[in-house]
Amino acid sequence: MTSSTKYGASQQRRRKFGNKPTGGFDSKKEMNRYYTLEMMQRAGEISDLQTQVKFLFPLRSEANRQLHYVADFTYTENGKRVVEDVKSVATRKLAVFTYKVALMKHFHNIELRIT
Repeated sequence: MTSSTKYGASQQRRRKFGNKPTGGFDSKKEMNRYYTLEMMQRAGEISDLQTQVKFLFPLRSEANRQLHYVADFTYTENGKRVVEDVKSVATRKLAVFTYKVALMKHFHNIELRIT
């Protein structure tokens, strides 16, 4: 769901770091990474490429919602599952992002590949 359909055309959500949704992705950088991964899959370098994969944590927020993390991409490379997220340098430093990286490692034993 893009920001224009979620918030209405006149109420578009302001993005924290100025990224612009492009081609169904949250940023141009994410879209370009998808096309690279798609080419790698066609070349047989990776397989099972998926986008926007949700991982649940056995924790609840103050509003009693289950905490989760949505990875930009998952795929198989050299027989191993890779969970990848495309983030800017600024986003990588956010406390909420570093917290979710730690939760992924703790609850799912997954180290995120940040590109």
